[in-house]
Amino acid sequence: MATYGEKISSARIKKNLSSEELAIQLQISDMAVYDLEHYNDELELFLDINAVCKLCEILDMDKNQFLFEDEIISFHNIDTIDKFSAFVTSYLRQNNLDWEALENKIGWEFIAFINDRDKIRNLPILAFKEMANVFSLDWQALVSLYL
Repeated sequence: MATYGEKISSARIKKNLSSEELAIQLQISDMAVYDLEHYNDELELFLDINAVCKLCEILDMDKNQFLFEDEIISFHNIDTIDKFSAFVTSYLRQNNLDWEALENKIGWEFIAFINDRDKIRNLPILAFKEMANVFSLDWQALVSLYL
């Protein structure tokens, strides 16, 4: 299984792009491209979904194939953002939590834009993994809702 960095490096070389050219297109530093290619956690920590989509577009990579090794399995029949929002609301009721307590539990502020596909795509991949962990959901399926 190739790492994110290996996938980025391979696709960049295949497109005959230098790391500097990729950095310019992504509007990040050359060092950030180096880090993305050499440290697997960089993608999850620092790139949001918008940046991942732009990276995949530049490098002609399928977003789902890039992010996910396995087939995405829908969770709890949640296949739309509205259904995810309803699931979160139900989770709050069942666990006697308010929105602020949920954000504290997740460690990321996301409630303000849970229904706003454009805004939530600004969260790093790691935030989605942490949300999925709190909800006992598959992170890949959660991210795929917002791709």
